[in-house]
Amino acid sequence: MAVSQELKADAVFEGGGVKGIGLVGAVAVAEEKGYHWVNVAGTSAGAIVAALLAAPSGLNRSPDCYITTA
Repeated sequence: MAVSQELKADAVFEGGGVKGIGLVGAVAVAEEKGYHWVNVAGTSAGAIVAALLAAPSGLNRSPDCYITTA
C-alpha cells in the first residue's frame, strides 16, 4: 500500500534584482513537483516573490501579468 506524502517546505528568498526572475522559475518548478509552501520570507526581490507565494492566487497566474514594459 503506497503512502501519499505531502511535500511541504519553508522558503527564504534573497534579494538581487534580476535574481527575482530566477526565483520565480525555481518556485514554479518546485510547485510542479508538488511542493506546498508553509512559511515564506525574503528581502528585496525575494520579498516580492515571497509575497506572491503568500497571496491566495500564488504564482498561478500568467507570467505576462508580472512583466510590464515602459
